[in-house]
Amino acid sequence: MIFTPPDWLWIYREKTYGIKPSRLTLLKRLMIGIFGKMLYCRSLNNFDYEYLSRMCKRAFLIPNPVDTKFFYPKCSKEDKFTILIRYDPSFKGGFDIFLKSLKNVKDIIHNSKVMLIGTREVSMELLSTLRRFTKVDVFVKAPREQLPCLYSRSHVTIIPSRFESFSLIALESLSSGTPIIMSRLPPVSWYLIEIRDGSPGTGMSFNPGDPVDLASRVRAFYDLWLNDKKTYEESTRLARRVAERFDISNVVPQYLKMIEEVINE
Repeated sequence: MIFTPPDWLWIYREKTYGIKPSRLTLLKRLMIGIFGKMLYCRSLNNFDYEYLSRMCKRAFLIPNPVDTKFFYPKCSKEDKFTILIRYDPSFKGGFDIFLKSLKNVKDIIHNSKVMLIGTREVSMELLSTLRRFTKVDVFVKAPREQLPCLYSRSHVTIIPSRFESFSLIALESLSSGTPIIMSRLPPVSWYLIEIRDGSPGTGMSFNPGDPVDLASRVRAFYDLWLNDKKTYEESTRLARRVAERFDISNVVPQYLKMIEEVINE
C-alpha cells in the first residue's frame, strides 16, 4: 500500500512558531502513529522524510515534477526591475510578510514593478496600499498558458510562505529562468543555491516570517540586477539547469521505481 501522508511540516510549525495543531492534524498524526508500520510513505522534503522514516514501514523521498517544456524562458525580462509574487492572503502564504517588508525598501520598490498571480481576487484596498509603494499588475486567475511568460518577464519570484512542503511555484519560476527569494524552509535544500559575493545561484533565502530579512534580500537582489549583470544572467541560466533535474522525464521514473519496489516486497 502506498500512502502519501499529510503535510508533516506541522511539526516544524509547532517547533518554530508554537502553533498548536488542529484536531484534524492530531487525528492524522494518531492514525499514522497507529498504522504507520503498515504503510509505504512518500515525502517531499528532508524534514518530512526524517519523521516518516521512523514511523512508516518504508519512506520514499521523491520531489514533485515540473514540465520544463511548458515552463521555459518564453519572454524577455522587463526593462524595469520586476518582482513576481503569488497573492495568498492566508497565514501560511505569508503575503502579509511581503507587505511589511515594503517599508524597508521604499527607495527600490518605488522604481520597480510588482506582478501578482494567484487564484484569489485582490481587494481594491490592498491594491491601493500596494500602489502607494510601486506599480502593480494583477494576473489573478490568469490562464495557465500565461504563466511561463509572467515568470520569465520577472527578475525574481518571491515565495514568502511560513510553511511549505515543496513549492511548485519555485520550480516553475526557476524553469522559466527566474531566480527566487524564498523562506528558509526544508524544501529549499532541493533547489535553492544561494547567490553570494559574485557567485551565481538560483536565489536567496530569508528567515521565515521575518519582513526585515526579506527586505534585505530584495535589496541585495536589486543591487545584483543593477550592478552585476553577469552574475544575475548566470543565475538565470543556472536556475533553468537546476529545474531540469525535476523535469517530468526525470521524476516519473522515480515513482515507477517506488511502485515496483513496493509490489516486489
